[in-house]
Amino acid sequence: MKKIFWTKDAEEFFNEILEYLMEKSGESITRKIYDRIISKIDLLSSVSFKSKVSQDLKDIGINDVYELTESPWRIFYKLRNNEVALLLIIDGRRNVEEILISKVIDSKI
Repeated sequence: MKKIFWTKDAEEFFNEILEYLMEKSGESITRKIYDRIISKIDLLSSVSFKSKVSQDLKDIGINDVYELTESPWRIFYKLRNNEVALLLIIDGRRNVEEILISKVIDSKI
């Protein structure tokens, strides 16, 4: 089992998603989406889970950030020994490339 830890950015982005959903869709829908995303993240603790490098970041030369999708949300993370560092959780309908580049510039990815 790999240990999963959340970066500050991952927590903030996830909380923003949940707050937006709560405002727009209510508690029931927000809870369902929360459960879907957390279930997907929990898969990362499995030793046998297969990962894919984020193509958006690979295109700019970053080959150690992986991506998992729970449509439309995209979960970005790094693997370190027996740990998974959650970097960002982004609504894929936003300008993901712009967000990722700003995080690379800020040295958060």
